[in-house]
Amino acid sequence: MSDIVLLVADSLGMPREGVLYNDTYLHKLKESSQKEFVDRSKRARTTDSLHKEDTLEHYNPDIIITQIGIVDCAPRYSNKVERQLFKMVPSALTNPYMSVMKRLRSRKARRQYVSPEVFKSNLKNYYERAEKGDTRIISIEIAPPTTQLQEANPDVDVEIEKYNRIYNELANGFRNVEIINPYDSLNVDDVMIDDHHPNAIGHKYIFKQIKERLR
Repeated sequence: MSDIVLLVADSLGMPREGVLYNDTYLHKLKESSQKEFVDRSKRARTTDSLHKEDTLEHYNPDIIITQIGIVDCAPRYSNKVERQLFKMVPSALTNPYMSVMKRLRSRKARRQYVSPEVFKSNLKNYYERAEKGDTRIISIEIAPPTTQLQEANPDVDVEIEKYNRIYNELANGFRNVEIINPYDSLNVDDVMIDDHHPNAIGHKYIFKQIKERLR
């Protein structure tokens, strides 16, 4: 029976305009391995979603690949209460408000979707659950910001470094967790199709790093 590999990613692991499914690292892994891959990628996924059993227990995987974090850590214009209200109010009313908000405010870390403390707690809980099931985890670090992202969100580099430290500090306490950085020594602008999503070349680098670990 082949190993089950579960991918839990945000939109970074998914195809998009300019990146076909055949370009993604998931497709390349499927083609190069006899393992069974289950894709649980979801746009705008945060580590809050890791508490759900369909990110682990329902599949009982042998290996998990995670690519989550940029949605958690990016400084935002709106706070949690405002975001909840935006979901309840018609966009015809919220869009003008958001337009004014973006002119009067700057993005702030205090308005992140997931605070560093909760991010750490979410990952620790997930890693502990995986350890109990003898499941191995390969977590992909949050990529450094592109020039485009840094200009639009000036403090994002500080937050990315902070959250990546949490990744690495936690991994040191778990025998079943490995953190990888596919973008090490690369010019990140060359491997992204926009401000943060990998292009076909970026997916190829991620594929190569994961393939080595899956051997």
